[in-house]
Amino acid sequence: YLSLDYLKMGLYRGVPELGVVIDDDLKTASQLRPIVEGMVRTFVENKEDYLIEGLYALPEYASALREELGHEVRSCFIGYAEIDTAEKIQLMRKYVREEDYDWMSEDDEEAARNVEYLKSFSTMIQDECAKYELKYFESRDYGETVKDVVRYLTEPS
Repeated sequence: YLSLDYLKMGLYRGVPELGVVIDDDLKTASQLRPIVEGMVRTFVENKEDYLIEGLYALPEYASALREELGHEVRSCFIGYAEIDTAEKIQLMRKYVREEDYDWMSEDDEEAARNVEYLKSFSTMIQDECAKYELKYFESRDYGETVKDVVRYLTEPS
């Protein structure tokens, strides 16, 4: 398992001369792409099963790897494009650690701006999944979504 957040922050803190951006998700995704693709190729060559997680693995990139590596790479995406903003804030405040999203302790207006941004990113991911014929899961119940994702990724291809 590899969280791309840790890769991003490792490069940002450990090799600052690379200029990894941490406040522009699409630019960060572009910067991480060649590194992640190189890692995926190495995982496939070494016959390693690996789960890569994070919003920097965009559907376009997953589609290109699928084209190159075929059934050796399985991809899916999780988002929350369709949930009501107030409902998502309530769920996050209930289930997510505050240290992971420091803005959750902010007032409802600030939290709503952040959730709206994340919803718009999810909508982009959902649209891109449709374009590249990749599986997208709309998440309302995190536990159930995880079960669905595990089933999807582990079923025979």
